[in-house]
Amino acid sequence: MIVEGEAEDPLKSRRREVAVVFLDLHGFTGFAETAEPEEVMSVLREYHGEMGRVILSHEGTIERFAGDGMMVCFNDPVPVPDAPARAVRMALNLHARLTPLAQTWRRRGYELQLSAGIAHGYATIGAVGFEGRLDYGAIGTVTNLAAHLCREAQPSSSATERIYRPWRRRGPAYRRRRGRGHRRAEAQGVPQHDSCLQRAARCRARQPSSQTRRRALRRRRRL
Repeated sequence: MIVEGEAEDPLKSRRREVAVVFLDLHGFTGFAETAEPEEVMSVLREYHGEMGRVILSHEGTIERFAGDGMMVCFNDPVPVPDAPARAVRMALNLHARLTPLAQTWRRRGYELQLSAGIAHGYATIGAVGFEGRLDYGAIGTVTNLAAHLCREAQPSSSATERIYRPWRRRGPAYRRRRGRGHRRAEAQGVPQHDSCLQRAARCRARQPSSQTRRRALRRRRRL
């Protein structure tokens, strides 16, 4: 795509709205510590092969491999019109494709299951590394959120985030007054206390009301 002029230089520094998906295999660390090296690498090749085919079919960009972990970006370096929807569809297809593979691993005695975290927002994108070794990288809150959701997701499930449009339309001043609660994690297996909106509500509930503060001030003045 880049050679044909259909995409910009992926190492050029820029900021872009992207959908980010983090993938992880639950149980892989314990498996890698006890299995033979040849079996570990064989499982990784099977896993990466199945995941890679699905990711490319949805026009995702694999930003990095980290053992059994993977990070996938949508809308960069190749723009796509529906990045969040593609990310969700890809995650569903990944779970479906991994089910028979997980059954094969289970027959071998390995309990490995996929979890995914999906987030949407702006990321800083460009070259990461040093002279002699530069890699394509995406950095920002959206990548951190996707990684966090992946860690919180239960095995064989995906965790996503929903942006509350009314909060965004009211502007940053309103959000600062009302708390940083404009995102909510919604997914099977994500604990309810992980909701930013609920955390903000609990913080506000712990704060005394303006009427309570006025009464306390009057009492202090009488003293």
